[in-house]
Amino acid sequence: MVKSNEDVSPGDIFTTLRYNPALHGSFQNCRLSGESSFRPTGWYMFQFHLDRLQASAAQFQCMRPSPNKDHLAALDRELKGQFLNWHEPVKGDIADPAWRVRLVLDSMGGIQIDQVKPVASLPCNVLYPETLDPLSQLGNTLYELFLCPHPTTPSSFTRHKTALRDVYTAARVACNLSAEPTADPVEVLVWNPDGELMEGSLTSVYCRRDGHWVTPATKCGGNEGTTRRWAIEMGLCTEGVIMVDDLIEGELLCISNGVRGFIYGVVRREFYDVSGRSGAS
Repeated sequence: MVKSNEDVSPGDIFTTLRYNPALHGSFQNCRLSGESSFRPTGWYMFQFHLDRLQASAAQFQCMRPSPNKDHLAALDRELKGQFLNWHEPVKGDIADPAWRVRLVLDSMGGIQIDQVKPVASLPCNVLYPETLDPLSQLGNTLYELFLCPHPTTPSSFTRHKTALRDVYTAARVACNLSAEPTADPVEVLVWNPDGELMEGSLTSVYCRRDGHWVTPATKCGGNEGTTRRWAIEMGLCTEGVIMVDDLIEGELLCISNGVRGFIYGVVRREFYDVSGRSGAS
């Protein structure tokens, strides 16, 4: 049962992003530090993730992290310290390629590390592409993007990222996918009762229309993801309405999130073949 706005606690509000020491050398990443000076940071699009936490906390009337820029600089150092303290007993070396880190808002308005998992290293053009046109990236693994068989009703829980993900779990299970993400290159596309594409269960979505890339408009009810925000601000795509009936089998789409960057997939109108999963009997 989905909770009401009054039932949402700070611990229900989270954001997941990539930590990668190599990002210290990325101009694109450092200019998102939230300060006027050039400050290197290994957190992928950190400022946008902080903004996301702010917006969600405001929506659900929870304790918000301070937007003060001096505080942001201190928070970045604190988070890196938390990461080192968290991870050192498990793996040891922060110089390992990259990490998926989940940050949660606590009851005092602080941000705490909740999960740390290793992820594959990625080239800069996957995290900060100059265009959404795939070109050389088509040689990489293509995701299969399955259309959810039923509509999803937009709400505060689709527009904001919280731990209350019943509708996304239902969409994944309806397509024979596990409720939780796996290493399989699969995703589910969700759409609203008006037949408009909203997003993926774990990603923002971009479609090629009339010679340029379009991402579902905010009014369609999906989450305003960090990578989606960056792509719009950089002019790589525009907002628009994409009707789910217009998606065709095998159509190439771009998808993105704060851990994987920008990747590509093809539309599938059939459910995922469970027997095709790794390790399936």
